[in-house]
Amino acid sequence: MENVPEILKAYGGVVRNDIHKELEFIGYKVTSASLNAAHYGVPQTRSRAFFIASLDNKVPSIPEPTHEDLKNDFQQQLGIFESSLIPIINVRDAIGDLPVLEAGQEYVNKYYPSPAQSDYQLLLRKESKQITNHVARALSPIQMARANALQEGEDARNLPPQLAPKKHYSGAYGRLFWDKPARTITKWVFHPGSGRFFHPTQNRTITIREAARLHSYPDTFQFLGSYTNMAAQIGESVPPILAKAIAVSLLKQNYLHQKTVA
Repeated sequence: MENVPEILKAYGGVVRNDIHKELEFIGYKVTSASLNAAHYGVPQTRSRAFFIASLDNKVPSIPEPTHEDLKNDFQQQLGIFESSLIPIINVRDAIGDLPVLEAGQEYVNKYYPSPAQSDYQLLLRKESKQITNHVARALSPIQMARANALQEGEDARNLPPQLAPKKHYSGAYGRLFWDKPARTITKWVFHPGSGRFFHPTQNRTITIREAARLHSYPDTFQFLGSYTNMAAQIGESVPPILAKAIAVSLLKQNYLHQKTVA
């Protein structure tokens, strides 16, 4: 089960403990933890609470991280803090190969305009021959004005007074950074006032395909329904690569357990 990370500490841990007790009462062994998707190969710093339960007689293991934050320049210069983990995947590596669009424009050519530029792009392209769901949502005049006023990585706090919203969320009207992972992709990814959902350099919000890339859906997965429905399908789901990491961890634990018993 997956939920917001606050559920682990809500009411002094009462909610978490109740979930554990209910599952254990019906025979499950349970573990819970907050996992950051970026630490498992997803280009998004999405932290969520996971409850992992098994009918085996052993408490399920939490998957070991495979990716880490990039070392800072000082560490790189000194060559210290070396690690066997892979650097966290950034926005450029995730969506940098997708065609340029203007707000309200759809990519109708469908074919990839260039070869994959990163291992991540190559992984998500898989057997896909065409780009689907790459449609830029139209912006209102005030949204377009705000986009025009912002540079890469900036947000509502950097807007001039005449364009600044009276109230806003942290990161609202924010542009993504090319060289950092995205922030949490939510079902409101189509609305620039709901988070850091502007493209790093193009004057538009990210498309459904770009959101899907940042959530680790392969390009072969086509989304259907209205724009808002497709956004919800992405934002309310567990990133596939993270789900796979959990499944692989359980399979490995089960294999080792069976080998030990044998």
